[in-house]
Amino acid sequence: MIERYLNDPLVAPLWALAALSLAVFVLTVWRAIEAGAFDLAKLPRLLDTLVLRRLVPLALLGATAYAVTDPTTKDALIVAYSGGVVAAAAAEAMQLLDAVLGRTFPDIPMSDTTPPAVDSAG
Repeated sequence: MIERYLNDPLVAPLWALAALSLAVFVLTVWRAIEAGAFDLAKLPRLLDTLVLRRLVPLALLGATAYAVTDPTTKDALIVAYSGGVVAAAAAEAMQLLDAVLGRTFPDIPMSDTTPPAVDSAG
């Protein structure tokens, strides 16, 4: 059943989203290395933020739509899954463009350097 799900044409957009997400992840790490701000300890958090938080819920929604037998529920789940994939792909495409052009980093500091505390006493 898992193999049939992975090869289903409905899952193809999820594969494309995974490719986009991984490309954004790799480019973000590369840009952080170039800037000298890469911290290996932050890598799992970055992977979670840039890839897993989008793919896992959509994969679960798609798997649920695949497994449900009620036609009305199945159709509603497929519409929700399709809309989610399109919205996530649009967001990923914008992030990929920003990552390629070097315009932005995700909201995750890649280094543990913190600015010095400001002393209000003078």
